[in-house]
Amino acid sequence: MKTFGSFFSVLLVIVCCVACNEYNESVEIYKSTFSGCKSQATSRSNDNSLPHERVVYEVKNGILTIQLIDCNVSCDLEKMDANISCDDHNNLTLQLIEVGGEANCICPMDFSFSIKNLTLGETYTCTIAERNYTFSFVFENGARGTVTPSECSKEIAYELVKQMIKEPLTAVDIYVSDRMIPANSDIPILGENILSPNTDSWLFFVDEMPKQNWSHPCQYIFVNKKQDILCIKKSMYPLENSLYRMEKISASTMIEKLNERFISSPINTVVKTKSIFANNNYAVIISGGGNRHYNHIRYWNDCSYIYRILTEKYNYNPANIYVLMADGTDPAIDNDSGTSFPIDLNEDGIADIDYAATISNISDVFKQLSSILKTDDNLFIYTIDHGGLFNDESYLVLWNNQILFASEFAEMVKQINTKSTNIVMGQCHSGGFIDFLNTCSNTCVSTACTKEERSYAMSNLQYDEYLYYWMRSHEKNVAGDANGDTYITAVESHSYAKNMDSKPEHPQHWGGGLLSRKLTLSGIVKHSFADYVDGYCTINGNVSSFYALYPDHEIEIGVPIGSRIDINITKPVIYENCFTWSIVEGNHSTSMFYPNNTTAHLEISSQADVGDKVKIKVEADIPVDDYYLSQFINLYVTSSYRITRTLDGILSISREEETVSSNAELSSFGEKMKTYEYQIIEKKTGAVRIRGFNFINKPLNLNISQLDKGIYTIIIAEDKQIKARHNISI
Repeated sequence: MKTFGSFFSVLLVIVCCVACNEYNESVEIYKSTFSGCKSQATSRSNDNSLPHERVVYEVKNGILTIQLIDCNVSCDLEKMDANISCDDHNNLTLQLIEVGGEANCICPMDFSFSIKNLTLGETYTCTIAERNYTFSFVFENGARGTVTPSECSKEIAYELVKQMIKEPLTAVDIYVSDRMIPANSDIPILGENILSPNTDSWLFFVDEMPKQNWSHPCQYIFVNKKQDILCIKKSMYPLENSLYRMEKISASTMIEKLNERFISSPINTVVKTKSIFANNNYAVIISGGGNRHYNHIRYWNDCSYIYRILTEKYNYNPANIYVLMADGTDPAIDNDSGTSFPIDLNEDGIADIDYAATISNISDVFKQLSSILKTDDNLFIYTIDHGGLFNDESYLVLWNNQILFASEFAEMVKQINTKSTNIVMGQCHSGGFIDFLNTCSNTCVSTACTKEERSYAMSNLQYDEYLYYWMRSHEKNVAGDANGDTYITAVESHSYAKNMDSKPEHPQHWGGGLLSRKLTLSGIVKHSFADYVDGYCTINGNVSSFYALYPDHEIEIGVPIGSRIDINITKPVIYENCFTWSIVEGNHSTSMFYPNNTTAHLEISSQADVGDKVKIKVEADIPVDDYYLSQFINLYVTSSYRITRTLDGILSISREEETVSSNAELSSFGEKMKTYEYQIIEKKTGAVRIRGFNFINKPLNLNISQLDKGIYTIIIAEDKQIKARHNISI
C-alpha cells in the first residue's frame, strides 16, 4: 500500500445535529461531521460570526488519520476520525469512523467513498449524494488542500435544520425566509432586534410551542452557503415585517378546531341571579393578541365566557363593561384562523367590543372610569393573550405588538378610586404584575402563573387553562363555593382554578389583606356566619340567650306589649365601635329604638297589636379581622306571656302580671279558671311535638330535653287567638 506525502492540511466544514436542551435564550454555533453527533455547541452570545476549523493529518503505515483542530464545540470531536487509504493503483478510500463509541450518534457514522487513479497535483471531486455534499481537494505530497461543501440551497438548509430540532415536526411550526438574509442584518422581534451572521444566510424561525401563549421557547436558525449553522434561542416571535418575508414550510398538527372556535353556550349551567350591586359594578376586558398571526381563537372564547358571566349571572350593565380586543371593530383579518373576530360576545345581535387593545385606548378608558367611579363602586379587570419579561419587569402584549409594562398598568389602575378592584390575568409572566399592583388600594389580583413562568392553553386549545377554571367556579353545581355560603369570593375562585389547573404553571394570588375573602363579582359581600353571632335579650329584666345556627338563620323572639328590651351581641368579640343597627321591617310607631355598638335598646309601645313584628338588622364591618356579617332579629309582639329556658332543658311559661308559686292552688272562688293552649312545633317538619293546656294564672315548667336538636316554635293561644310566639333552638 502506498502512502502519500508527510503532512497536509484540509479545511473541513462539519455540521452536527444538536438536541436543544433547556429553554434559555442564547446564541449557539454548530460544527460536526455529516451525521448526528449529540453535542452542545459553546454559547457565543456576543459574537454572531461563524467559525472555521482546521484539520491535520498524519500518514502512518498506509493509514491517514484526520484530526479536528480549533473546534468551537464542546463535545469531544477527537473521537471521530477519518481514515484515508490508497491501494497499489492509487485508488483513494476515505472512511469516517467513530472511535470509542461515545459519540452517541443518531445516524450511522461509518461510510466511505473511493477515488481511483489519483495523480499528484490534480484536483479531484467526489459527491456523496445522500448527504448533499460535494468535496473538492488537491492531493499533493507535503501540500495543503481544502474540502468545501457545495452551494447550500433552501432545501439543503431545511434538511440540516430538521436534524437540529428535538421535538417532532408535528409539534412545531417552521418558517423560512424567501431569500438569503444579507450579512449583519437586523431581524426585529418583539421587544428587541437580533443580528444575522456576518455572511449571507437562510433564516429559519422555529416556534417550539405553537398555539401557546407567548413568551415561550423558539429558535432563529441561520444557515450560510458553507452550511455553517448559527442558532439563536429566544422567547418572542418575529414582528410582522419579518414574517411577511417568510413562508411556513412545516406546520404542527396542534390546531384549534374551527367548528368549535366560538362558544355556542358554555354558560348554560350558570345560575342567573340579580346582583344587589349591579348598578355599582364596572368591568374592563383586555385582549391584545399581538398581531393576526398569534391572536388565537381561544382569546375570543375567554373574553366571551367572562362577558356572559358578568351580564347573565351578576347582572352587569353592558354599558358598564369596556371591551378592548385586538383591532376593535375593524372587519379586517385579526386572528390566526384568517378571519375577523365577531364583535358580539354573547350572541344577542349587539356589538360588545368597543375599542382596539392599544395603549392609548386603555389609557383613555381608565381616565374615563376615574371620572365616573366613586368610592362605593366596584371594578373588575380581566386580561388575556401574550405577556413577556424585560429587565425583570412583566409586560402585557397588545394589538400591533405594543407592550404595556406592569408599572404603567398599575399607574392607570391607581388613578381610579373604588370600593374594590378585582383583577384577573391569564397571560405569560402575569405574576410579575402583583409586584406593582400590591400598592393599589382595595385591590386583589389573581394570575395564571409566576413572574418567571409562561401560561398555558387547555389541551383542546378552546380556552386558557387557569382562566377557564376561574370562570367555571362561578357556574352552578361546581365546587367553587368552598364554604357553602352561596357567595363565590375572589380567593375561592382562585383556589378552585389552582386546584383544577393541570398545566406546569403556578397560579398566584394577592388578596389585598383579607379583601379577597369577601370580594365577589357582585362586590364586597355582607352575610351572617353561623358560628359568629351569639347574644342575649333582656326582656323586662328576664334574660334569654340566642345564637345563629346556620347562614341566614333569622333569630325570632316573642316580646310582650309594652316591653323594655335590651339586645346584646356577645360573639364575635369586637372591641371596635363598628356595629350598626337598623329596623328594616315593622311599624316604627309601635317601638322606640336606641342602638349603641354591640347593644341596642327597644321599647314596644303599649298600643302595639299582638302579632306585630319588628325586624332588626345588625351589621358589622371590621376589615382588620375580616368580619363582614349581618344578622336579622325578629321580635314578635305577644301578650304578657314570658317564655324562658334553663340550661338543664326546662322550659318555663308564665304571665308577666302574675306573681305565683309552684304550689299555687286553684282559685277558691269556686269557678272554673281560664286556660291557654300551648304547642311546641318542630320548624323543619311542621310537626307538633308537645301540646297541652294550662291555667293562665299558674306557671308551667316543661321538660324539653327529649326533643331532637333543631329549631322549635312555641305558640300560646287563648280562645284560639295567638297570644305569644317564640322560637327556641335546641
